[in-house]
Amino acid sequence: MYNPFIPQATDQVSQSQAQILDNFTALEPFGNGYAQLAELTVDPTLAANQVGLYAKHVGTKPALFIKNGTTSSVYDFTTATLSAGGQTRLPSGVLFKWGNATTGVGGLLTITYGTAFDHAYQVIITTRGTSVGQTVLVNLQPASVGAASFAVYSINVTTGAATAGVEFTWFAIGD
Repeated sequence: MYNPFIPQATDQVSQSQAQILDNFTALEPFGNGYAQLAELTVDPTLAANQVGLYAKHVGTKPALFIKNGTTSSVYDFTTATLSAGGQTRLPSGVLFKWGNATTGVGGLLTITYGTAFDHAYQVIITTRGTSVGQTVLVNLQPASVGAASFAVYSINVTTGAATAGVEFTWFAIGD
């Protein structure tokens, strides 16, 4: 086991050499630029002041997890849904979701996330073009952002009329 108190300023190398060598042995798994983690089948039990970093399978693929012993929160931060619509999570617990859509009748569309956020903090929307051939503004209605969904309303910049058929991409941030 690694001993953080070796060597001390007053130690003579000849007297603490065995302990220094033990420290190098304890650090050996990290010497090649990587650490090999044992793969767990269940999340570990941790004390309140501990954080666990471990490997576990998600489906058929190995993933890296972090667990906070104080809150018991577990986050998979290497698995992502890699497609036009998907999600991924950071080790801090921040969750990103994204997708694309087209406004419907009356220029209104409600996007429902596959799985709700605990808290939704921000939704960013950009136009992708339009199948209606007009210059349009896609406006996110801030009051409509929720943990499970958000609403988008598109209007024609010139006429102010609601405009259906506006393509857009969205990016949501929450936890």
